[in-house]
Amino acid sequence: METFPNLVFGDYGVRSPRSFEDVISPHTNGKIRYTLEKRMLVARGHSLQEPPKGAQHYELARMIMNSGHYVGDSLSWGDARIAACANEEFKGNSTQWIAIDTNHHIEAVLVEVLSITAQMNLQPAVLV
Repeated sequence: METFPNLVFGDYGVRSPRSFEDVISPHTNGKIRYTLEKRMLVARGHSLQEPPKGAQHYELARMIMNSGHYVGDSLSWGDARIAACANEEFKGNSTQWIAIDTNHHIEAVLVEVLSITAQMNLQPAVLV
C-alpha cells in the first residue's frame, strides 16, 4: 500500500482574502513580497504619494535580488519582472505587484511540493 505525505496548506498567497477590493488606500506603501521556504521576505518602502512614488520599486527590487534569497529570473514570470524592475525597465503599480508577488509565490510553493513528492518517490497527480 502506497503512503502519502500528510500535506496541509493554509495558503492565501500574498494578499489576504479578507481584504476589501473597493477600499482605496491613499497611503499604500511600495512593497515586494517574496516567498521563501517557510518564510516571506518583504522589501517595504514608503507611501506611494511621496517621491519617488512608484520608482521606489527599483530599489526594492534590487533589495530582493541582493538578499541572497532571489532564485533568478527563470523560476517564474514574477521573478523576471523583479529583475526587469531592478534594471529600471519597469516599475509597476500596486495591482501589478500583487500579480508579480503572487506568481512567484505559486511557483515557489509548487517547487516545494514537487520536492517533497520527489523525496518520497511519489508521482505527482496529473490533471487531465
